[in-house]
Amino acid sequence: MLLEFIPADTAMDSFGGLPAHKGRIPSNFKPDFYAAMAEIQVGMSSVRFPMIGSIVKLFDGTYSVGAIPGIGGPFETAAEFFSSWAKECTFPFNELTIRERTPPEVEDEIIKSINNFPSKLLEFAKHFPFQSGPFPIFHPDLKISNILVDSEYQIQGVIDWEGAIVAPWEVVEFIKDLTLVPPVMSGYFYKEELTREKLSERDSYLQMVKEKEAARQTDNKLSETLGNWRTQDLAHAFWLYSDGKIGFYSSIFE
Repeated sequence: MLLEFIPADTAMDSFGGLPAHKGRIPSNFKPDFYAAMAEIQVGMSSVRFPMIGSIVKLFDGTYSVGAIPGIGGPFETAAEFFSSWAKECTFPFNELTIRERTPPEVEDEIIKSINNFPSKLLEFAKHFPFQSGPFPIFHPDLKISNILVDSEYQIQGVIDWEGAIVAPWEVVEFIKDLTLVPPVMSGYFYKEELTREKLSERDSYLQMVKEKEAARQTDNKLSETLGNWRTQDLAHAFWLYSDGKIGFYSSIFE
């Protein structure tokens, strides 16, 4: 194992930490922070492989794609990936825990929606026109607790790479600070006023991504993916399910 000292702290722990800013990026640092994160995402998405799976370093120092623990692979198509995931996935919390955390008037509906999500995704994967490869590297935990910054909030590094995979484009999402619970997943509990500011920030971030793509003279597959609402709803639901977020998951396919 190689270790390197980086004179930085996580963005979450900087400037007084959670008690001071409640896990939100200080507004005066947002433009530069988001621009740097857009550069990082564009850079990652420009590194692509012909198959979906884990990132494997070979004996000769080159990299290839291997199986993803608990899912399998490598996969030639996104449909194969989603089908395998749907057959193997389990929601992190049992029914009792879900009921304890859910308003009683929607308990049964929520549980049914959560339980049916894998089978609905499996059926969805049979006919949806997923994007073909090559496929990008994706870090699923690009949240401020995994971003190292200096005293000026300049990004010095990204940590927690163990979950990174070569992913189908349909699970590539915004950085965590800009992700949303899809409105259809929130159902009766959707609050538009809480979403409006984040949507504006997402639009600004998407423009930054487009500018970084143009500067690198790469294609625009990342910005197209982030700008596609249907793709983002699926991506958010996919990762939220793995995290145990309670919601109306099956509504994604309606």
